[in-house]
Amino acid sequence: MKRLITTVGGAYSNSYVTIPQADLIAFNFPWSSDWNTFSDDDKTLALIQAAFGMQQLPWNGLKCSPAVDAGLPQLDWDKYWLKVDDIVSGGIFSYLTNDGFATGVGQGDEVFKYGIEGDVVFSATSSFQYKTFETGLTFWDKDKVEIPPDRFEILSSSGSSGDQTRDIVVYWDTPVDISYITGSFNDAFNPGRSGRWLWGVYVNGEQLFNFPGTTATQSQRLAWPRSGVTCDGETADCTYVPETIFITQVMIAYNFLKYPNQVPGTPSVDTTPTGTYIKRQKLDVLEIEYDEFSNPESSSCDDCGDPYLLQIYPWLKDVLQCWLDIRSGNSQMIRLFRN
Repeated sequence: MKRLITTVGGAYSNSYVTIPQADLIAFNFPWSSDWNTFSDDDKTLALIQAAFGMQQLPWNGLKCSPAVDAGLPQLDWDKYWLKVDDIVSGGIFSYLTNDGFATGVGQGDEVFKYGIEGDVVFSATSSFQYKTFETGLTFWDKDKVEIPPDRFEILSSSGSSGDQTRDIVVYWDTPVDISYITGSFNDAFNPGRSGRWLWGVYVNGEQLFNFPGTTATQSQRLAWPRSGVTCDGETADCTYVPETIFITQVMIAYNFLKYPNQVPGTPSVDTTPTGTYIKRQKLDVLEIEYDEFSNPESSSCDDCGDPYLLQIYPWLKDVLQCWLDIRSGNSQMIRLFRN
């Protein structure tokens, strides 16, 4: 399942609204009951497609830069996992350090504890690969019953006895549902030390954790928030996204759900306009020629230079109004030929 990341001005954001926000916005439209027939997975994909389709609209103002989370520790690191299908929010790290590991708390049987008691964090797990420093992991189900692996394999080991870092993969012959994981560390000779859990965790052979360190200093991913634009008395800045943008995203997403062939990039969708326009026609010594478009959404060339979304949804101009830069129309040229 795809995941919506709605950090305002974030480097990884892929949507302006969450599913609950989108549902609330849809409630105000006559098609709200139809919207609710779609699954959250379908809504998520449509909202992501809508957000990125909106990137090409001619917005007024300036895109904010850099991203709000650029160059900072990944405090919300769980948003950036490579795989999120079987993951519950939260994690073992408060943030990922440049060294790529988390340090446990003290010594004992729970220097680490990751997961949610009474719930399933990793479902149908047949293998779990991890790398730790002198830290053994124990796996538990939602009833707080230990789930011992059937076997394990040491992929790599470094350091001397008592100071070893090992990369281990454990296996269950019958897939298990893991609720939480604890890590144990005991070193009587060095009471100030604790265990380490390194990045690079694999469940069923797929990597879960993203790379350690900080985010790059790139700009925000989406077109909004923006600065330098005022519309209907509302002045935009880099701290928020106008409500109109939220509403627009949901409206586009609903149209994509109803008509998937309108999603940009969908094969066999002809986006060129249809109808005829003057290309050449002979008037005495002057000749004007006609030609034809092939866009089923339009019978003229009035919008043939507009971004794709404005061509198929011309009502967007009325919804977004002065948030868009639509001052310059698409001028048409009539080429005159003299005999």
